[in-house]
Amino acid sequence: GYYRFTMSEQDWAGLLANSKRQNTNEMMAMLGSLSGAFNSGDLDVATLMSIAPELIASPDWQVSTAPISHMSFIYERMADEGQKEALEKRFIEYYAGKLKETGIETTEDRDRAQLQSALVDFLAKTAKDAGLRTQLLEMARAYTGFDGDGRIHPEAANPIIIGTAMIIAVDELGDDFIDHLRDLALASTDAVVRSRTLTAIANTKNPVKAAEILELVFSEDIRDNEISRIIYPQALMEETRDATWAWFQQNFDQILTRIPETSWGRMTFIGGAFCNTDKQAEVKAFFDQRIKDLTGGPRSLAKTLEGIDLCIAKVQHHKADLDAWLGQ
Repeated sequence: GYYRFTMSEQDWAGLLANSKRQNTNEMMAMLGSLSGAFNSGDLDVATLMSIAPELIASPDWQVSTAPISHMSFIYERMADEGQKEALEKRFIEYYAGKLKETGIETTEDRDRAQLQSALVDFLAKTAKDAGLRTQLLEMARAYTGFDGDGRIHPEAANPIIIGTAMIIAVDELGDDFIDHLRDLALASTDAVVRSRTLTAIANTKNPVKAAEILELVFSEDIRDNEISRIIYPQALMEETRDATWAWFQQNFDQILTRIPETSWGRMTFIGGAFCNTDKQAEVKAFFDQRIKDLTGGPRSLAKTLEGIDLCIAKVQHHKADLDAWLGQ
């Protein structure tokens, strides 16, 4: 059968201290139990963070990056602004050495590439590592020809991390860079270029520009399979989440005309961006009268609402743990 286990902080530390004696499958099974224990509330924030260095030191990329999903949840769902600053510093302390070992240069090693992707995304976007962000900014400039010839230069970037680099450049360079990327996207027939540029501009936190980008959903220049690349980032970010939800409700019928009917039920995904009872009620109320007409909708909505419930419970259980760990 399949089993999960949980242990005391001391026993977790003891198990991880002997990680070299475990093969990858055993380590992955252990990580499943570790995540399950944190998600269920049997493992607190302090214990998770105390054993994180042992995981991060692992040569296996899946093991070393395992704490990132939990750290991201803590940062995005549980921390206030002051706590976020403290967390950013701690996250850099945890992972800076690993990134230094890995580097950001293009590699043919698949495992190293997977590690690069996870580390760069986390340290640049969540931990706000200033040095890394500067490197990525220059990579994005060179790749997109911004302030240069205005053309894409694939040779100027590591393809594994250029997507993150362009999102950082959107943060740092603002509207002029966003307009440049939009023009590149709409003029290109290359699916990779379009995916990278559209995802990047959809990550703008500027409310005015964000509203402008959302309207691209109704442009004939945007392919049907590119719709989610524009909507999803806007729904996920705290700065644009509520405005995107309001826009989504106002334009729902028109949005459906841009996607296959077989995918209509998946549109409940937007509710997964929320983690509070008020918004959960709004999501339920909005879809209640529509869900029966959306293929696969009832099951999709049930999963979305359950996900919000689980998020709320997890935050409520661990918030005091986080405050105690940060000494607040």
